[in-house]
Amino acid sequence: MSMRIHKLTTYMHAGEACTLIEFLDQLREVLLQAYGDEITAMLQQATTQHEPAEPLDLFSGEEPF
Repeated sequence: MSMRIHKLTTYMHAGEACTLIEFLDQLREVLLQAYGDEITAMLQQATTQHEPAEPLDLFSGEEPF
């Protein structure tokens, strides 16, 4: 896999920046309406997969290793 570098113009007039932000807000809204439940489920599944099976008891006095 090779690294790809993309250029993004960030210098713009205030009106152009405002228009872009409004567009991104609308895009976020539409995507959340269409895929919000699926995204939430995906994130919950990813979170539960990374949690340890047994919680670590930090006050037991035993070293975990």
